[in-house]
Amino acid sequence: MIKGLIGYENEWNEILTHGGPARASLPPFSNSLISLRGLRMNKLLLKMAITAAVGSLLSSTPTVAQLSPTTPKAAHVKITQGPEPEMAKEYLTIIRWTTTNPGGSPEHFAVVHYGTDPKNLSQTAKSPIRLNPNHPTTIFRVRIHGLKPATTYYYTVDSMEANGKGDGVKSAVKRFTTSQKQ
Repeated sequence: MIKGLIGYENEWNEILTHGGPARASLPPFSNSLISLRGLRMNKLLLKMAITAAVGSLLSSTPTVAQLSPTTPKAAHVKITQGPEPEMAKEYLTIIRWTTTNPGGSPEHFAVVHYGTDPKNLSQTAKSPIRLNPNHPTTIFRVRIHGLKPATTYYYTVDSMEANGKGDGVKSAVKRFTTSQKQ
């Protein structure tokens, strides 16, 4: 049960089952203390710490405050800002845009379709996002990895719920050029 705890498997097992070899090295008046590689602590505190650690691992369920409710789907979603490159390096490009809040499921994906030919945007990058039902707009950001240096890419953006249903918004074809390899 406590194997792997901070690399002290043998010491923990010895202490918890037999009182440990360190007990013999302690003065007679400190029989409620144990020592672990130079650390001294009260047995009760050790048991409480282990119980709390194991308990928190076993009972980690989301609370009601962590769950976002599904909200009504917006009748019309509109891009209000962007899309535009936040950063365009050969190793990482980030495309960002803002829309009116699409509503629906709180789990969404920001999607970028891209390629080097504006008529063939065959590559796709997606990033997950959680909608905030209390905000009127949503900022989407997608990370695109592994692009070629000093290359012009064309792209469009859209978004969708986790179930794959689109939000009904798609940008015009835009472009960016990655920087030279550094």
